[in-house]
Amino acid sequence: MITWVRGETISDRSQHRGADTGAPVTALFGHDCLRPTDSGHAHPGRVCPKLGGCLACPGLIVPIDPDHLARIVQATWHLEAARERIDPIRFGLFYAPSLQVLTQDLLPAFPPEMMPDAERLMCALPSLPDLE
Repeated sequence: MITWVRGETISDRSQHRGADTGAPVTALFGHDCLRPTDSGHAHPGRVCPKLGGCLACPGLIVPIDPDHLARIVQATWHLEAARERIDPIRFGLFYAPSLQVLTQDLLPAFPPEMMPDAERLMCALPSLPDLE
């Protein structure tokens, strides 16, 4: 994530990385995962154990700007709407941890005065996939 924040190019990244991990994985919350596979130390070539649970990644960096706030609010609303129609046990196992991180850890970091800009930007964001 640090590489993504710094804006390093693919050629810059190749100097820091071991085996090629392929194309970046786009995550639900608008950041790219630079290492979707294990770094090669413990389990070479295995998928990262945090993949799909990117909010639990220790390398997650979320810039405090309206674009990221829009994505976080969109994801929060999407998860809250899904909670009403998904089996409660399934929601609790798969989606509740992400919703908790969004609402208790990430959203409080954003200043309230940024919300109107974020809400305007949400209209232009692509729809999120249905959760099952």
